[in-house]
Amino acid sequence: MYPNPANNNAVVQFTSNKTLNYTVEITDVSGKVLQTKNGTAVVGKNNVMIDVSKYAQGMYMITLTDDEHGKRTLKLNKE
Repeated sequence: MYPNPANNNAVVQFTSNKTLNYTVEITDVSGKVLQTKNGTAVVGKNNVMIDVSKYAQGMYMITLTDDEHGKRTLKLNKE
């Protein structure tokens, strides 16, 4: 994920070996879901743009879920 910390947008980048569906979920530190993005990954490098401009400064959790890798959670700091 980059940039981290982010001001307006963050990009979740991942590589897939096959075409599959994914979900990116943004939550605050209390676990409240703020945004969900669904999509279909292509073979190779994938980039998912996340608009974080409306969120307050602080830490957020970005969870990427797909059938190939399962669930992965990253921390995003919002400036």
